[in-house]
Amino acid sequence: MATDSAPPPDDLLDGIAGIDLTDVLDRLSGNRAHLVRLLRKFRDMWQSLPGTLRAGVNSGDLTAVRRGAHSLRGSAAMLALERVAMDAKALEKAAENGDLVETTRCLDCLEVTLTPLWSAIARLSDDRPHLSSGS
Repeated sequence: MATDSAPPPDDLLDGIAGIDLTDVLDRLSGNRAHLVRLLRKFRDMWQSLPGTLRAGVNSGDLTAVRRGAHSLRGSAAMLALERVAMDAKALEKAAENGDLVETTRCLDCLEVTLTPLWSAIARLSDDRPHLSSGS
Protein backbone atom coordinates (compact mmCIF):
# COMPACT_ATOMS: atom_id res chain seq x y z
CA MET A 1 0.00 0.00 0.00
CA ALA A 2 2.85 2.40 0.64
CA THR A 3 3.73 2.35 -3.05
CA ASP A 4 0.43 4.10 -3.90
CA SER A 5 1.83 7.40 -2.67
CA ALA A 6 5.39 6.90 -3.87
CA PRO A 7 6.49 9.84 -5.99
CA PRO A 8 7.48 9.26 -9.59
CA PRO A 9 11.18 9.45 -10.36
CA ASP A 10 12.30 13.06 -10.73
CA ASP A 11 13.56 12.54 -14.26
CA LEU A 12 10.08 11.58 -15.49
CA LEU A 13 8.50 14.81 -14.28
CA ASP A 14 11.55 16.82 -15.32
CA GLY A 15 11.10 15.39 -18.81
CA ILE A 16 7.81 17.23 -19.29
CA ALA A 17 8.59 20.22 -21.49
CA GLY A 18 6.87 23.49 -20.72
CA ILE A 19 5.84 22.77 -17.13
CA ASP A 20 6.90 24.92 -14.20
CA LEU A 21 7.47 22.09 -11.74
CA THR A 22 8.44 24.38 -8.90
CA ASP A 23 5.20 26.33 -9.22
CA VAL A 24 2.86 23.37 -9.57
CA LEU A 25 4.54 21.38 -6.81
CA ASP A 26 4.29 24.39 -4.50
CA ARG A 27 0.54 24.44 -5.23
CA LEU A 28 0.35 20.72 -4.43
CA SER A 29 2.51 20.85 -1.29
CA GLY A 30 5.18 18.85 -3.10
CA ASN A 31 2.88 15.88 -3.75
CA ARG A 32 4.34 14.41 -6.94
CA ALA A 33 1.97 11.43 -7.00
CA HIS A 34 -1.01 13.80 -6.97
CA LEU A 35 0.58 15.80 -9.79
CA VAL A 36 0.84 12.64 -11.87
CA ARG A 37 -2.85 11.89 -11.27
CA LEU A 38 -3.78 15.44 -12.26
CA LEU A 39 -1.65 15.28 -15.40
CA ARG A 40 -3.32 12.01 -16.39
CA LYS A 41 -6.76 13.58 -15.85
CA PHE A 42 -5.66 16.58 -17.91
CA ARG A 43 -4.60 14.28 -20.75
CA ASP A 44 -7.80 12.23 -20.55
CA MET A 45 -9.94 15.37 -20.60
CA TRP A 46 -8.15 17.31 -23.34
CA GLN A 47 -6.47 14.78 -25.63
CA SER A 48 -9.30 14.84 -28.17
CA LEU A 49 -9.62 18.64 -28.20
CA PRO A 50 -7.20 19.32 -31.09
CA GLY A 51 -9.37 17.24 -33.42
CA THR A 52 -12.46 19.10 -32.25
CA LEU A 53 -10.71 22.43 -32.73
CA ARG A 54 -9.53 21.37 -36.20
CA ALA A 55 -13.14 20.53 -37.12
CA GLY A 56 -14.16 23.98 -35.88
CA VAL A 57 -11.49 25.64 -38.00
CA ASN A 58 -12.48 23.60 -41.05
CA SER A 59 -16.13 24.56 -40.63
CA GLY A 60 -15.32 28.20 -39.85
CA ASP A 61 -16.75 27.98 -36.32
CA LEU A 62 -14.16 30.21 -34.71
CA THR A 63 -16.42 30.86 -31.72
CA ALA A 64 -16.20 27.19 -30.78
CA VAL A 65 -12.45 27.26 -31.37
CA ARG A 66 -12.10 30.30 -29.12
CA ARG A 67 -14.14 28.68 -26.35
CA GLY A 68 -12.21 25.42 -26.53
CA ALA A 69 -8.86 27.20 -26.51
CA HIS A 70 -9.97 29.33 -23.56
CA SER A 71 -10.98 26.28 -21.53
CA LEU A 72 -7.75 24.46 -22.35
CA ARG A 73 -5.74 27.54 -21.40
CA GLY A 74 -7.35 27.68 -17.97
CA SER A 75 -6.77 24.01 -17.26
CA ALA A 76 -3.17 24.18 -18.48
CA ALA A 77 -2.47 27.25 -16.36
CA MET A 78 -3.76 25.50 -13.23
CA LEU A 79 -1.14 22.78 -13.80
CA ALA A 80 1.61 25.29 -14.68
CA LEU A 81 1.76 23.88 -18.22
CA GLU A 82 3.01 27.23 -19.41
CA ARG A 83 3.75 26.35 -23.02
CA VAL A 84 0.29 24.83 -23.53
CA ALA A 85 -1.35 27.83 -21.86
CA MET A 86 0.64 30.24 -24.04
CA ASP A 87 -0.22 28.40 -27.26
CA ALA A 88 -3.89 28.12 -26.26
CA LYS A 89 -3.98 31.85 -25.51
CA ALA A 90 -2.58 32.65 -28.96
CA LEU A 91 -5.16 30.35 -30.54
CA GLU A 92 -7.95 31.93 -28.52
CA LYS A 93 -6.90 35.43 -29.60
CA ALA A 94 -6.59 34.47 -33.28
CA ALA A 95 -10.05 32.90 -33.25
CA GLU A 96 -11.48 35.89 -31.41
CA ASN A 97 -10.06 38.16 -34.11
CA GLY A 98 -11.69 36.02 -36.79
CA ASP A 99 -8.38 35.38 -38.54
CA LEU A 100 -8.74 31.91 -40.05
CA VAL A 101 -5.15 31.75 -41.34
CA GLU A 102 -3.66 32.75 -37.98
CA THR A 103 -6.09 30.45 -36.14
CA THR A 104 -4.91 27.54 -38.28
CA ARG A 105 -1.26 28.43 -37.64
CA CYS A 106 -1.86 28.70 -33.89
CA LEU A 107 -3.68 25.38 -33.83
CA ASP A 108 -0.74 23.79 -35.64
CA CYS A 109 1.60 25.20 -32.96
CA LEU A 110 -0.65 23.94 -30.17
CA GLU A 111 -0.66 20.44 -31.64
CA VAL A 112 3.15 20.50 -31.85
CA THR A 113 3.21 21.37 -28.15
CA LEU A 114 0.59 18.83 -27.08
CA THR A 115 1.91 15.77 -28.93
CA PRO A 116 5.06 15.33 -26.81
CA LEU A 117 3.11 16.28 -23.68
CA TRP A 118 0.69 13.39 -24.22
CA SER A 119 3.66 11.05 -24.69
CA ALA A 120 5.39 12.31 -21.55
CA ILE A 121 2.22 11.85 -19.49
CA ALA A 122 1.79 8.36 -20.92
CA ARG A 123 5.33 7.52 -19.81
CA LEU A 124 4.46 8.64 -16.30
CA SER A 125 1.50 6.28 -16.36
CA ASP A 126 3.39 3.39 -17.94
CA ASP A 127 6.33 3.65 -15.57
CA ARG A 128 4.17 3.98 -12.45
CA PRO A 129 1.10 1.76 -12.98
CA HIS A 130 0.33 1.70 -9.26
CA LEU A 131 -0.49 5.41 -9.43
CA SER A 132 -3.58 4.62 -11.48
CA SER A 133 -5.20 2.88 -8.53
CA GLY A 134 -7.85 5.07 -6.99
CA SER A 135 -5.62 6.34 -4.17
